[in-house]
Amino acid sequence: MRKQNLKDYKLPKNWTRGKSFFHEMIWQVFFKPIISSSLPGTIWRKLILILFGAKIGKSVRLSPGIKIKMPWRLYIGDYSWIGEDVWIDNLSIVKIGNNVCISQGTYFCTGNHDYKKVSFNLICESIIIESESWIGSKVIIGPGNKIGKGSVIKMGSIIKKDVPPQSIFTENKTKINYFIK
Repeated sequence: MRKQNLKDYKLPKNWTRGKSFFHEMIWQVFFKPIISSSLPGTIWRKLILILFGAKIGKSVRLSPGIKIKMPWRLYIGDYSWIGEDVWIDNLSIVKIGNNVCISQGTYFCTGNHDYKKVSFNLICESIIIESESWIGSKVIIGPGNKIGKGSVIKMGSIIKKDVPPQSIFTENKTKINYFIK
């Protein structure tokens, strides 16, 4: 029978929050709510995220309602779009390439817990979305996954493994080399 004992919970040995308590407090209390607001506009969102350590390319579109846990662990390439209500729960690095469309309601989960251990240890792994990919709305991308260049992830998919380049991922199945060049 599986047991869970949260008093013995442990963070990964090499994991840190990445910034000082003060830096993170300013982000969480004052600027994260502003970024997540329904106010229109990309330029001011981009400037605030860069101020807090995000690396964001040129002509990136950032829609209202986005949630970003740790901007200092976020990289977005040129000409990419982040749709409304996207949640980047980045306890680890999230890299989004050039010309990537992340549709509304997508959830990036870089952290999970080891259910096999009683102590419920935290596991953090990066997520990489390579250039020219399209992530459909309401997609969930789990820790440690990579979406290959030019791939399409159809609406509502759950990504639990890497998706090869030039693939279409639908209904939790991958169609490899769907695109012909």
